[in-house]
Amino acid sequence: MNLARVFRLPEQVRLLRRTFSVYFILGHTSLALSLIINLYLCYYIGLSYALCVSLYIVALFVFYGLAFVSKALLGYEHYVLLRYSLVVNVVLAIMLWYVTASTNEYWHYLDLFAIALALMIVIGRVGCQTVGCCHGKPCNWKFYTAYGFKNVSEKPLVRFVPIQLIEACFAFFLCGLGVFYKLINAPAGIFFIAFWSLYAVGRYVFEFYRGDPDRPYWKGFSEAQWVCIGISCFVMVVKWVYAMPLVWWVTSAILVSIHTLIFLHRVIYQKAFYRLSEPKNLMEFSQKALQSRQSKQVKITSQQIKISCTELAAEQYLYTLSHVDVPLPRRWAKCLFRYLQYTMHPTKQIKMDNYNKGVYHLIILPQKVEG
Repeated sequence: MNLARVFRLPEQVRLLRRTFSVYFILGHTSLALSLIINLYLCYYIGLSYALCVSLYIVALFVFYGLAFVSKALLGYEHYVLLRYSLVVNVVLAIMLWYVTASTNEYWHYLDLFAIALALMIVIGRVGCQTVGCCHGKPCNWKFYTAYGFKNVSEKPLVRFVPIQLIEACFAFFLCGLGVFYKLINAPAGIFFIAFWSLYAVGRYVFEFYRGDPDRPYWKGFSEAQWVCIGISCFVMVVKWVYAMPLVWWVTSAILVSIHTLIFLHRVIYQKAFYRLSEPKNLMEFSQKALQSRQSKQVKITSQQIKISCTELAAEQYLYTLSHVDVPLPRRWAKCLFRYLQYTMHPTKQIKMDNYNKGVYHLIILPQKVEG
């Protein structure tokens, strides 16, 4: 089932004789909804309405200021929600430190900001789903997203992991958890720590399913994953300094421990095969495979992967894959061939063989996959 046809909004909205992007509409809608929720929570807890509204105004100025600087430097609009959210969070935390009367009040307002941020992620990811950015990796899942329109003259649509909607559902759970915590009078600061602990773990996992290639990676981990590790370390420090009675910080400790082990393994292990799973390298591999099929020549990727394609019969191809210097592990060959199938032959059956050590063959059969 193509979820892009279910959760789809117009990319442009016309209001008051002006045209606005769906991001603008959804962003301000989430802002208004979160303000309504937080004003009620201010009434319920006994916090200042004026200070709550002031925080929203400051957050807007900081966000648009970052957007303006980014556009001035890059020459085009480029929004990175996690970066902007962290900067806004730091600014509000510093502001609250000077204007709140007590530590308890300070943490209450940070809880409210975390609820607002969770709701913005929910609606923001629906916007990502609408325009097709921040999409997942190609897949053969039953529930997926695919963009464009399928007709007789076009190739079958590529299925993507619906990672935007998965993250939206996760953030919706966090938003509900935050409101629940405030309504049961949980200690101040509990949800702020819980939100960043759980979101860091969730976002870290979601990044493995992201398929958009234009993002920086280091040691096989995306920028967002490294930021999540930093957030998790911050959570553990706050837990230690303020001795908060919560267990969510354990998830941060587990995440940092697992990440450290994987990182050390990648540093010690000489051949960086893990880079083959990065979206930009997967896309390059697919492009080289297509070039080989068209030119009937062997192509080599930037990761030293050799790929060649031979047409055996109508709609039947033989791909040969190997590494230039060393034998390619079978699991990485399967990873590359799987990506090739999902992007170039999504309706075909495949057969993978390994006749020589480190050399693999993929046969694309003409039969269509049933169902």
